[in-house]
Amino acid sequence: MTLVSSLLSLPPCSALARLSVERSAVSEAILALSRRRDALLLSDLSDRIIHEIDAETDRLHLTLERLDAVECEVLRREHTS
Repeated sequence: MTLVSSLLSLPPCSALARLSVERSAVSEAILALSRRRDALLLSDLSDRIIHEIDAETDRLHLTLERLDAVECEVLRREHTS
């Protein structure tokens, strides 16, 4: 993910476009991990891998939250300009 500070330094239109790209990439990664996790549920001795997938999914959800926060800040700045 692009650093928050980098996103906030972009002009609003560029920041919003980049946010859209980043959000799509993160969402696709979450979907792929979810599918992999579902498949592993049918496998014995997969707890360690599932735990790793869960940790990565949690990290990606945090990334989505950050992207949402950046979007709100970009829109706020655009409105107050």
